[in-house]
Amino acid sequence: DKSRNVRMFARVGETSVPRPLVFYQEDGTTAYDISGLDFKLFVFKRQNTTQKLFTLSIGSGLTVGGSNNELLLIEITAAQADQVPGTYFYRLHSTTEDHTWINGPFSFHMGEFDNVEEEETVNIYQND
Repeated sequence: DKSRNVRMFARVGETSVPRPLVFYQEDGTTAYDISGLDFKLFVFKRQNTTQKLFTLSIGSGLTVGGSNNELLLIEITAAQADQVPGTYFYRLHSTTEDHTWINGPFSFHMGEFDNVEEEETVNIYQND
């Protein structure tokens, strides 16, 4: 399993602020073209369940961009964010490879929140 953990947040009932993920080769500077990976982002009620709240796909919540197709933009609608506040679980899965790349908690909140922008590097290796 090559997946890595990244936390996601959204405000209940509101269209999300787009979350960009940028992918690079192992050298950390060369863009990694993700345009052929056919990503889907599944949001589940909790870990270890098959009950999906919603699914994002390329063209419907997921957008590939960037000058070298290295950027994945994640956006959810207000209707998708219409959840009971709490922490759920998500997986970003490549149907092309049949591998999960990123997973982790997906928190829907209503109250006070201080979204401090932190640049985080997560390394995912193809052969590990």
